[in-house]
Amino acid sequence: MKRKHVVFILCLFFLCVLQGFADVGSYVGNTYTDTSNYYTALRCLRLSMDYMQDSQWDNVISQAQLGISYSEEISDLWYLLARGMYQKGEPIYKVLDVLSVGIEKNRWLDYNRDSAYILYCQLLSQTGKSAEALEILENSTVPRSADREYIKAVALYRINTQESIEQARQIILDGADSYPGDTRFPLLFFYYELRPDLTYDAEVQRIANIFIDRYATDVTAGGDVHIYAAAFAQEELQRKMLLAFSAAGYRHPLYAPLALQAGIITEEEAYRYFVSFASTSVKEEQLVLFASLLTEIDVKSALTAFLKAYDGLIEKDTTGDRITDVSVQYSRGRPATVIYDGDQDGNIEWSADCDFGVPTDISIPKEKTFVSYNKYPYIR
Repeated sequence: MKRKHVVFILCLFFLCVLQGFADVGSYVGNTYTDTSNYYTALRCLRLSMDYMQDSQWDNVISQAQLGISYSEEISDLWYLLARGMYQKGEPIYKVLDVLSVGIEKNRWLDYNRDSAYILYCQLLSQTGKSAEALEILENSTVPRSADREYIKAVALYRINTQESIEQARQIILDGADSYPGDTRFPLLFFYYELRPDLTYDAEVQRIANIFIDRYATDVTAGGDVHIYAAAFAQEELQRKMLLAFSAAGYRHPLYAPLALQAGIITEEEAYRYFVSFASTSVKEEQLVLFASLLTEIDVKSALTAFLKAYDGLIEKDTTGDRITDVSVQYSRGRPATVIYDGDQDGNIEWSADCDFGVPTDISIPKEKTFVSYNKYPYIR
């Protein structure tokens, strides 16, 4: 009887072993070559991950690409390739194309799965798909973390309804409490709640005061969070914060209008400070805010002359999500190149080349359309 039990147990063991081989075979292939390629891909994965720890992004990319050439089934390799591309400044649409492959295959061998979903949702939100990003984060198994909560708050702000904004504010408050060393949460709140007239309703001011109390006397947290906090502070406290910001050696284009309003600098000093930032590029809302504060004729004339001879980039957000979708490169105060990227993914909708502000060529890459003008508006 005992012998029969032993035989039965051995049979079960061999069946399990055979099933295990079948599972491995379905994953890595049923031939020696498939198995060899799979383990070569694993070696490339390990090397790529090691390079990522040292921020050697070119090597991350090359090893991930090599690994994919041996096995396309490992999601981690697609994530590492996408991460390297993102860090190297590749257009977002290209990064998303690569990352989507790994997400869809859903065959993860290491800890990269959660990081991949975080990056995926971050890029979705950045390209006008905030509702989709939020749904993925809410329904996925990605654990709560500072990155996850931050991206949720960003997505909610970009959805831009009263309900979503209120939800974003609560996530920011919770995130700031859970991760007190992470200044992204207060900075996100200040950035999206900032108004050109610097006036705020009671709820916004209440939340702002929580962060102002935290950072009013602490400039070591970073210049950006300190200058944005100062934009929400009142009178004498704001003045003290601005003086501390300047004394710490920080610089920011928002300092010029705030210090001017606080009476810390003159209009001429504010103008010189502002154009030191705007000489190469400036966001339209920053330019409008600063210009609206000028009252002295000489300074207004100086700013007018600066803009009439402007050789730089002006960026504009047309959707209210605080991401640039229109970029205008100026030459001698007139548009030289205009680029419109509606979904902000680096795959532009259209661009226009101009001669002293007059269009000469218009390109619509997605429709493979190119228009050249003899003399605008007459097409060649």
